[in-house]
Amino acid sequence: HRNYLALLGPLLVIADLVSRIRLRDGPGLKYVTVAALLVVAAGLGIMRSSVWGDPLLMATDMAAENRESPRAASNLASVFFEMAGGHANSPFNDMAISEFERAAALPGASVIADQGLIVTAIRAGRPVKDAWWDRLIVKLRTQPITPETTGALMALLSNRYKGYELSDAHLTDAFMTMFARVTFPPQTY
Repeated sequence: HRNYLALLGPLLVIADLVSRIRLRDGPGLKYVTVAALLVVAAGLGIMRSSVWGDPLLMATDMAAENRESPRAASNLASVFFEMAGGHANSPFNDMAISEFERAAALPGASVIADQGLIVTAIRAGRPVKDAWWDRLIVKLRTQPITPETTGALMALLSNRYKGYELSDAHLTDAFMTMFARVTFPPQTY
């Protein structure tokens, strides 16, 4: 839907070029030109929709096209995490951890990738590295606290309530760091 307005300019140029084709050049030339353009546009649309219709293809495509995007890398890692299906021995856990690591290290990365690393590790029954917690807490100290940040910490807390082994000391440190920077409604505390 965001492409409709952007397509208006090229469509106007194409329409103008087609309208300049003179009928004496052959009345079928306009029809052939328009048909060829429609076939090309339909082909490109089908190719793009086939990528966008598959979460793994879309996430892989976005991460490949935007190598420096923490969001694209975190999205691909999340798809791998979902593909693991909660199975501790799934190779998708390794792929998720690897991509979350890459995302977390990119400039401007939020706490989402660090939170993803922690959740993936605990759900796969693997140890959680102190470095992941340390990086998450540094980001809490230095980056703006957004709803995304709050949601990431609440997801960690939710996993703790579900019985997953999370370090209470690290989780408390993360929340206290966030609470020192922003004020929440009483029910949040």
